[in-house]
Amino acid sequence: MIEAELKYDGIPAPFLVRDRLTQGYTRPPLLLNGNGNIALGQKTAAALGNLICQRNDVKPAFRDLLMSDLYAEPVGHYPDGHRRIHSVSQEFSGRKVFIFQNPWPKPDIRLFETFLMIDAVRRGGADSITAVIPYFAYGRGDRKNAPRVPIEASIVAQILEFLGINRLITLDLHAEQTMGAIKEPWDNLYASHLMIPRILKDIDSSDGIIMSTDAGGLKRAIAHAKRIKARGIAFVIKEREVDETSSHPNSLLFIGDVHGRSVAIIDDESVSLASVKTAVTEAANNGANKILACISHLKDADAGDNEDFPKMWENLNTMPPEFVRLVTTDSVDHLSQIRNHPLVEVLDTSAFWAEVIWRTAFGVRLGPDLID
Repeated sequence: MIEAELKYDGIPAPFLVRDRLTQGYTRPPLLLNGNGNIALGQKTAAALGNLICQRNDVKPAFRDLLMSDLYAEPVGHYPDGHRRIHSVSQEFSGRKVFIFQNPWPKPDIRLFETFLMIDAVRRGGADSITAVIPYFAYGRGDRKNAPRVPIEASIVAQILEFLGINRLITLDLHAEQTMGAIKEPWDNLYASHLMIPRILKDIDSSDGIIMSTDAGGLKRAIAHAKRIKARGIAFVIKEREVDETSSHPNSLLFIGDVHGRSVAIIDDESVSLASVKTAVTEAANNGANKILACISHLKDADAGDNEDFPKMWENLNTMPPEFVRLVTTDSVDHLSQIRNHPLVEVLDTSAFWAEVIWRTAFGVRLGPDLID
């Protein structure tokens, strides 16, 4: 039985791959990419195609046919700017479909594109729909912190569930309690899978310190410290002055012993690098000799999408001399001046996402190596 040669009643059959669990033949997963980060989606699809060929008995001669059936970029827009979903050549019926979208910049538009893709796939008869959203937009709105305010993260999650997703996958969610907003399975993965090997290139674990930009990130910092067997942790207690467009962190207290040591600062996301700059300055003032910052989602964009970008640019270029590197991921697309900055290193996550999607599609658990 050869995938590309199967026919039913003279009509060419859909492309099939051998399922590792049943040993029968099934349709490969379908990856639909939104406009949030086309480059990452294309690289992920190529890596996923390679994994399927290697692990699901696809003949190398049929790889191009597999790739044409595996991936689509269906999002467009009408002349008046409304989003639309193009009719794609791939069928949805009976398939495991993955909606791959990065809602930054323009989170409102990108989220609505995601909603349209989910609805189109559900109406097309998909067997299951998994939303892969590396950067979960509105994740900071995870609680009611003042009277008469919405809980934005919960609203986004509930809309995704209402539209019919069967699973949600994110990376370094700002607050993990958000996963309780819906009943469907939600896998929150960690950039530490990629960050820790990078940290160990610059930080000697036996003498290194893992640092959080604030008390709220202590759990993340402690998890990193345990994995690399760091000497200790440090953090800043801060307060924020907030206006309508941005916030300004002020350090109240530095806790930790970093004198003469290398420091890796861990944070989940940043718009202005203000908290990171504060943490770097405090670490340098307290005697750190080398400082590395690792940020899962660096939300740089021009002033039209990020009003704090000029501040981000200024903070990046005025770091203390002890600062050696800012490491981030390609979970969001980056401006060329950030990608090419001598202090910035962007980690390629495509192989990571291909592994996550393959395991989800073919019934292989994500943990412990990708979650724990």
